[in-house]
Amino acid sequence: TEDVVTHETRTVSVDEFIANHPQDVSHVTRDLWYDNNTPAPVFDKNELNLQWDGNQGLNAEGFQMSVASMVAVGSFHGDQVANWSTQAQSGNLKLAISASVDTQSTVFMVDINSDGTINIPQDSPAGQFFATENGQAVFKGQYAEVVQQNGPGVNGVERIRPLATLVGSGDVASLQDTVEVHTPVIHPDYKITSPGFETKTFTEMAPVLPVYSRRPLENLAARRRNTSVYGPSYNGYRGEYGYDDETEQAERERSPRLRNDPNALLNPREELDWYHDEIMRTRPEDVQRMQATIDSSDVIRNLPSSQDTIVTLPVYAPDEYQNIYKTLSLYAQQDKTSVNDALVVLNVNWQDADIADAKKALNIQKTKDEIERARQDFPELKIVVFENEYKRDVVQPTGGAIGYVARDLMDAALLIARDRKRKGMSPDDADVMILRNDADMKGMSNNHLKKMQTMFRKSPETDIFRGITRFDVRANERYPGFGIVTDLNNMISVWSTRDGRVHTGGANFAARASTLAAIGGIGEFGDKRKSGAGSDDVSVGGRIAAARSAETGSFLGYSTRLGVSYTAGGASSQPKTKGGVRVARQVIKHVAGANIDTNADRLLPFYLNNEWYQEAWSNREASFGSGAGGYASRDAFKDAMIKKVPIDKFGRRGVSYSFIETNISRELRDASPENQKKALSILFKDTPGAYTLADNGEFHFTKEGRKYLRKQIGRQGRKYYPRKYRGLYQRNALNKTPALLSPVA
Repeated sequence: TEDVVTHETRTVSVDEFIANHPQDVSHVTRDLWYDNNTPAPVFDKNELNLQWDGNQGLNAEGFQMSVASMVAVGSFHGDQVANWSTQAQSGNLKLAISASVDTQSTVFMVDINSDGTINIPQDSPAGQFFATENGQAVFKGQYAEVVQQNGPGVNGVERIRPLATLVGSGDVASLQDTVEVHTPVIHPDYKITSPGFETKTFTEMAPVLPVYSRRPLENLAARRRNTSVYGPSYNGYRGEYGYDDETEQAERERSPRLRNDPNALLNPREELDWYHDEIMRTRPEDVQRMQATIDSSDVIRNLPSSQDTIVTLPVYAPDEYQNIYKTLSLYAQQDKTSVNDALVVLNVNWQDADIADAKKALNIQKTKDEIERARQDFPELKIVVFENEYKRDVVQPTGGAIGYVARDLMDAALLIARDRKRKGMSPDDADVMILRNDADMKGMSNNHLKKMQTMFRKSPETDIFRGITRFDVRANERYPGFGIVTDLNNMISVWSTRDGRVHTGGANFAARASTLAAIGGIGEFGDKRKSGAGSDDVSVGGRIAAARSAETGSFLGYSTRLGVSYTAGGASSQPKTKGGVRVARQVIKHVAGANIDTNADRLLPFYLNNEWYQEAWSNREASFGSGAGGYASRDAFKDAMIKKVPIDKFGRRGVSYSFIETNISRELRDASPENQKKALSILFKDTPGAYTLADNGEFHFTKEGRKYLRKQIGRQGRKYYPRKYRGLYQRNALNKTPALLSPVA
């Protein structure tokens, strides 16, 4: 008898629907209501400020709401206060949907974005309690509450505090749901016996023809396309990446499953085994060296079965001795469960020429000592170190060392993931999240790992996960204009990610191990494929987007200098099935509340010379890759370039309308018209006529705009910076837990 499992759509009750979706519901209890100390029916502040958004509450995915009309001090009860914006940015603000009066303790949670928008896909479980009537979204459930998450209570029940409530019609008596159906099928077992037959002549069996596996024939269609794997206008790396050659190389380096089907549901063990065999063929000595480190590591040998996260950090040892301990301390401050499920892998590297420099050689040892100090001070961290020395005469001709460093780092992570499966320590179908950060972090969200892990675990159809990267919040005290420009960049970046445009910056993104293996990792370097800035991070997103048939957007969604963005059209719009259920692929997702504050020393010199700050990643003088072996230290050109900047009338550098205009113009050039309009409306709220914007994207302040900016920044930045720093790094009446953690010295 065989148990045959099929799936079919049935009409179910609300209780049955909830029982069918245990992974999508949360069990909650309400600590209090932020009623502003006024009894019902007096709702005079935020209590009713959950609004429909988009086009009559509708968007391309389904339904859209917003809490952006809430005010910062409009939610309190007694001495308890909640600032909706701070809670949203830290990932603690959710929309809790109660299907009925009787199910208020079992709710469907929906993320609220940092800008206050709420997107509810029509095909999601929560989306079943919404409908469209006469072109307008309507809520059919009982209660939709904007709630602050307040941690687990008794028996793990989550404690929440409502800020606002929308009362629905509550007329959802039944719903359509896809359910598993188990049908026993009996297969009769027949045994046939017969007398044997004898032959008097000898018949030789047919010869066995050996069949050897090989790569499929070259995809000639690639030669007919005049596009790179990075898109047709990869301006910043035009001199580094060959267009057709790069595309063909990326296709050749892809696994057969992904080459044949861009929407393939990848099996982690299969892809990791395939990738291992590929790099054993091309770089056997590298693989053997890394495998020796893996085999000798007690840390890897003793990893818990729940481990599904590998944090990867490239550590250039001559430069990072002052940073690496602080960066590791940020991971040690994450919640214990998230840390327990994570392995931290470091590629501690230098170049052969560095050893001959006595100062650099000393710094290399200091970096190793700082890592060892972190091991001792933070025993909860599971740290594995791979040490690599790169020959300058090998890495320099292809563009620099960073590509090789990142490739070895990713390969080490993928080999660890494979090794655990090979030894039965992890199921073959269990994927692993490979998180890429940098070694010079200034701050990190207090629940960064948890946010990334949660999104990874609940989004099996997503390849890339991306948080927000801030650029040295503390530097905004001296350079508030730089802070405003990078704030604008973060807004546009988040919206572009939500639009499906793929970009992977090295400081704060993660990807599935199965996907990274299937695209052939970072790939090989040579005459056509360069190893400089962008090859270590941006190229990863480009290779994934191309492999998933994500199409180049109509505009360059992040920066042409850093890489083209991709619209995940082909890959995300085509339906697939998993277990008989239709699912939709979304190549990239933004992870709200997963913030990294990183070093800005390489960026500020360009900003302070009235240039776009992202020129730091170009190939020009004073850029990241302009040093020996493709590395320039962070402060190599900083002092010299900043000294060129004239001092303003306040005796300070950096508060310059011209600097801000130059950088806003460049940021807006990479934004869609819709995102341009939205960003400027936020930046200049209630200030009509604050700027002019030419057809070519050139931005300038008007007299009113300068006046508004002066008011927002304050004299010498004394208003802007304290607000921003308090909101991110300090506890206050509206922010009981700092959104960002500071490193331990």
